[in-house]
Amino acid sequence: MSGASDTYVLLENGQLFHTNSLTNETGELKSIAKAKAKEYFKRMHDITFSEMEFDHPGNRYYFLEDCTADGQNRIVWGAVDKEAPAQCKILYKELTAHLK
Repeated sequence: MSGASDTYVLLENGQLFHTNSLTNETGELKSIAKAKAKEYFKRMHDITFSEMEFDHPGNRYYFLEDCTADGQNRIVWGAVDKEAPAQCKILYKELTAHLK
């Protein structure tokens, strides 16, 4: 048990950042094309992410968070007895593919 978490932040201009909760260090990663980043933000909007309420972490959990001027919305999944919305899991998988 470590309690560690890795957080990745994507900005609309394509900049990508990583923070590790144990070291509290933040570093900039290779950017994503601006058009691709805009596509991801549009998809979050299209799946009405800001209206979803899903908070079911497990021992190992995953999350997507949308931060806007109006506030933030976070969905968390990982509990074995709760299935996250499919479109969120697909988006998460596509986003994390950029990390490899």
